[in-house]
Amino acid sequence: MASRSPATGVWLFSPATDLLLGCGLLYALIYVALVGAGDALRAAQPALLVPLLLVLVSLPHYGATLVRVYEQRADRRRYALFAVWASLGVAGLFVASVYDAAIGSLFLSLYLTWSPWHYSGQNYGLAVMFLRRGGVALEPRVKRWLYASFVLSYALVFLSFHQDNGPGAVQISAGLGGGSALAFRPIGIPADVSRAGFVVLTAAYAVSLVACALGLRTAPARSLIPAFALILSQALWFSLPTVLRLGRVESALAPVGLLDWVALAHAGQYLWVTAFHARASAHWRGAAAYFSKVFVAGVALWTVPMLLFSPDLLGPASSSAAVAMLVASAVNVHHFILDGAIWKLRDGRIAAVLLRAVSDAREGIQAHSWLRRGVWAGATLWVALYGLGSLELGVRRAGDPVDLAGLRAALSRLRWIGLDDADSHFTLGIDAGSHGDLAGARSEFQRSLVLRETARAWVGLAHVELHERRPDAARAALRHAIDSEPGDPETWLRSSEVWLALGDVEAGRAALARAVSLAPHRADLAARLEGVGDPAGATRAPAVELPVYGPR
Repeated sequence: MASRSPATGVWLFSPATDLLLGCGLLYALIYVALVGAGDALRAAQPALLVPLLLVLVSLPHYGATLVRVYEQRADRRRYALFAVWASLGVAGLFVASVYDAAIGSLFLSLYLTWSPWHYSGQNYGLAVMFLRRGGVALEPRVKRWLYASFVLSYALVFLSFHQDNGPGAVQISAGLGGGSALAFRPIGIPADVSRAGFVVLTAAYAVSLVACALGLRTAPARSLIPAFALILSQALWFSLPTVLRLGRVESALAPVGLLDWVALAHAGQYLWVTAFHARASAHWRGAAAYFSKVFVAGVALWTVPMLLFSPDLLGPASSSAAVAMLVASAVNVHHFILDGAIWKLRDGRIAAVLLRAVSDAREGIQAHSWLRRGVWAGATLWVALYGLGSLELGVRRAGDPVDLAGLRAALSRLRWIGLDDADSHFTLGIDAGSHGDLAGARSEFQRSLVLRETARAWVGLAHVELHERRPDAARAALRHAIDSEPGDPETWLRSSEVWLALGDVEAGRAALARAVSLAPHRADLAARLEGVGDPAGATRAPAVELPVYGPR
């Protein structure tokens, strides 16, 4: 492996910043902590920590792409094929998906399948960038091995996602209304093919890593540190957990809760490199101004479609959770397409900034048109309004006891900006039912189900039907509850109570038996099952007050 004198230093910002953010070593530290003390860390972790970080880091990284492509007229014209026509295609696919579960499922499957490839491609591109900045002249053979290592790492993830009911197969779904549901649709790779593919891909991946190490062995060690750190990040993000999963190995090296941290690591990495590129522009106004722009753009990109296609506006009478999945699919596929067009080291302008640290000042400061100012002002106002509404809901839900009257008033106002919450409506339904307001309970449970289908809301509705002496409707609600969350012992427990109140001892015992089989460690379930042996006791009239299943 030959080397040449670098035209610039290896680092973009500084060794510490680049290694922690750009090369993923901050994630490596989090990974080690999760391996060593995962349960303790998750117990001590504030519930809002990861959601808050996703808002502050992940959403802005989508906004960084929007600013990069749409902010300046020259860039909009340069990437018009992707910025206009491909974007319209994604928008059309999103709209079709909202109204057709089959299309929506394919769209969701495309997003989830493409996502790890997008992450892998970014790691590979940054590894090549660092090697070239460090003066390493990559021979074609070595570059192919480096590329193969990232491709094979992704191939393992693809195999995991698309095998036929094997370990790691994606299980995700959400009701879209009218009895239809979005769901990830795996290709269904047969078990024999999957096992053989796992062995071949794992061996090839190991060979590619060894070939990379041998091919780069004569290069200066300092120039290799960031690239090897990125190879390590790729292994920790995808390769190691996937190999353990496909190999059916129970290991502390595959702790739960990694996916959110991987997403945060990728987003932080993206903001790091886009900020460096933006800083070389004549339009740079400082880090605070840049982050404000990408934050506003990212939050607006995610929240405006959720408002427009909520059940109260253009969306069908469907689950908001399903619409949220489709928004995620559209935003990410759009992001993948644009990124594939704008970040290429063979592009002279990109190479000049990322490899040679040359300022991108060929275009002067663009005049601020009234339309551009209006778009930014409107987006900023929307994000501020949405943020204040989210804060109000969070404060009202966090009270002990919950301010139910204030929560009810806030939901009635904020639902018109797309801020509505299934859990809050469930809580209000429990409160209404416990005070004998069956009409109010029915309304709140139904609204909760529109926003997100949950077993407990269906059971709550079953109780309402029971108290209003509609046994057939109560049984139908119970069937919906079990269909929506068949693996939850609490669903079967609460369903058993209604079956017994309906006088169906056999169904009540069967539901309790299923709860016990799902949670054999729970002595309370076993005790309840033993107590359901007297038909006379099982058929007594239900209590007047609705049981409380959630927070009051």
